[in-house]
Order: sequence, then structure tokens, then C-alpha cells
Amino acid sequence: MTAIELINALRSLLQDENAPYKWADSAMIRYLNEAEEQTCRRAHLLIDANTASICAFSVSASVASYLLHSKIIQIRRLAVDSATIPLTQTYRDEMDRKDVAWMSLTGRPEAFIHEANNELLLIGIPQSVDTARMVVARLPLANFSNGSGETPEIDPKHHNGLLDWAMLRAYEKRDSDTQNIQASQFYETKFTVMFGPLPTAKAERLKRTLPRNMSARTREFGT
Repeated sequence: MTAIELINALRSLLQDENAPYKWADSAMIRYLNEAEEQTCRRAHLLIDANTASICAFSVSASVASYLLHSKIIQIRRLAVDSATIPLTQTYRDEMDRKDVAWMSLTGRPEAFIHEANNELLLIGIPQSVDTARMVVARLPLANFSNGSGETPEIDPKHHNGLLDWAMLRAYEKRDSDTQNIQASQFYETKFTVMFGPLPTAKAERLKRTLPRNMSARTREFGT
């Protein structure tokens, strides 16, 4: 469904198909943009390995720290061209337990830390240029604009789910002709059943900074 088709579907659900409208197109576009971002934060619907500006970066000699693209939610896999296996994700406390001098280790990187501020730290410090390539969960790259024929990035099977978020936001509008708290809560429940609850800030931080499977035994650095 395009943005225009989604707006038309919203107007039909809201019984707001004739001008003057109770909800402006600009408000509906805003609701739909929020909806797609919510689906990605909740369910990680956009997994990307191919967008070069997001999924790859040049590694410089003697530089261990890199700021990643703001759209990245989580790194699923990271490898460098010079290695035959992917790097292991770890975290500061774990590295401190292994080697207090870990921040000064040099050589081809074998592990990485993904910080809460989207900084990536390679361990050890690379001694030659390289290229890092990632598989990531990310947010949508672009927003819908008014009157556009753009389509959501998420799979078409989830497009109707965007309407539930837009409906809950529409019924939150503070006006005697639009506000309906009971209806808003109904659509919020529908959306959460489909895509899961919104992670707290702490949960998002942990998803980003900790290895995806904490119960798995990680490979010892340097082995």
C-alpha cells in the first residue's frame, strides 16, 4: 500500500472521507511515519545487509572507535574482509574480566563492543586498513511525505498493521469530534498484539550492547 492508499484506508475507518476533514493529511502522514518506526523498534522488521551507507564502513589503521549510522538498532553480524569468521560481540564488563589491558590490545580485530550511543569499538586496535560489513536491524530510512506514492519499507503483509497505530493516534486528538480514549486503547492493544510491546529505554540499550545470546559461551579473545 502506498501512503495515499493508507490515508484513504484511514479515512474510511475513521468515517472522515468528506471535506472538511477532522484529521489533516499531514497528521495522518505523521501517524503512519510513527507507526512504521514503532514496528521496527518493537519487532525488528527491517534486517539489512546491503545498504552500504549503513552496513559497511572503512576501518583505518590504529583507529578502534567508529560512530555508526543513527538508524541502526542492533548489530546482528559483523565481519571484516581480512578475517574468515565474524567478530564476536562482547561488552566492557566481560572484557575487564578477561584482560584489564584490553583497550590497548592491537592486531586484527576479533571482537567488538556496541555502545549505547551507537559507537562501535573494535578489539583489538587494527594495524592496517580494512572494511567492516554488518547485518543490522534498523529503522526506516525515509519518512512518507504529503501526497507521496511512497510505500512502507516493511513487508506488505504488515501494512494493515500500520493502520492500528494511526487509528490509536487519531483517536487521541483532543477535540470533541475526534477524541475517543476507549477506541484509542482498543487499537493500541491490537497493535501490541501484532508487533509486541514497545521496549523500554533500558531494554533497547541492553539489546544493543549485549550479545544476542548471552547464554552461549563466547569465544575467548585471542584464541
